[in-house]
Amino acid sequence: TFTGNTVSGTNTELNTTGTTNTAIVINGYGSNVIYGTPTDSIKLNDGSNILHFTSWAKQATGGTVSEGDFTAVANFNLTYE
Repeated sequence: TFTGNTVSGTNTELNTTGTTNTAIVINGYGSNVIYGTPTDSIKLNDGSNILHFTSWAKQATGGTVSEGDFTAVANFNLTYE
């Protein structure tokens, strides 16, 4: 489960700091992460496992992108059986 401050009115865009009106989207295993909702289960194998997630910056919904620095923090909780 990924959590963080989301863009108002969305649950798939992580809000960034600053005045750039950008958002971060995380995708894993064919679908975008819905912040605050557990991702689909991923079968783990004996030994080492690598979880494949990608992220990118985009224009935040309802915003107009402007130049500048930004940061974002995504937290995650790993639950396994």
